Amino acid sequence: MIQTSARRGFTYAETVMSLAITTVLLLGLSSVLLIGSKAIPTGSEQIVTEASIQGEMDAIRADLELATEFLVLSANSFQVVVPDRDGDGSPETVIYSLSETKAVKRQWNSEPTVIAIEGVSAFSVSVQKSATKTLSAAISFNIPSMTRPEQAMQVELFNLPEVQ
Repeated sequence: MIQTSARRGFTYAETVMSLAITTVLLLGLSSVLLIGSKAIPTGSEQIVTEASIQGEMDAIRADLELATEFLVLSANSFQVVVPDRDGDGSPETVIYSLSETKAVKRQWNSEPTVIAIEGVSAFSVSVQKSATKTLSAAISFNIPSMTRPEQAMQVELFNLPEVQ
């Protein structure tokens, strides 16, 4: 006859030891998941980036709409003169251009150049003219990081004087 022990199951020490090992394994797994979740970009970061770019594009549009002078410097840079904004009584000169580092730069009067929009793979400027006046400016951007990479604006230049 086979003798069986009256004791079935685990001892208290075995149970505590297995719980301790399980806890250590779960803590390790949860830290891996936490680090992994931080590595995945969130949708809100993209929204903030696109809102910032849109804000800069709105500033460019505002400069064009208020321009009293407009000059295309090259296929990817232009200069506008806008009414006084800093209270010194003289108009402001703003230059926008595409840098070698694929960023649209803005230079305000003789201040240092600042980056307005980063990550721009293409930036172009064109104008529509009549016989006596520049009528509108077309600005186009290609910003691969945006959900709609191709961005363009057509701005009527109402404040420019007629050329005689």
